[in-house]
Amino acid sequence: MKSTVPASQYADIALNDMQKAQLKNAADHHYGPLFKKLKEQYPELNEKDLLYCYLSLLGLSNVQISILLQYSMSTIGDREKRLKRILGSKDRVAVTLLGLSIN
Repeated sequence: MKSTVPASQYADIALNDMQKAQLKNAADHHYGPLFKKLKEQYPELNEKDLLYCYLSLLGLSNVQISILLQYSMSTIGDREKRLKRILGSKDRVAVTLLGLSIN
């Protein structure tokens, strides 16, 4: 689904810094070994990449991620392409991450 409404129209539901920190803590709690593995195997991943990963693992679409992070759809699309390239996968990022978590 593609949104024609800019993410800024949903600024009131955007994640603030505290919520992003809580999301990171929850992801580390539930997927700690996965994120440890990612940081070791893919040191080029940055905090914005990991934030996308956290939200992707929740099953959110790129439109939803765009709204929560207040980035344009093209920025989120670029982030997804970057992660697919780094992770060496053509699958959705969440599918790749779940595969890494069980291997």
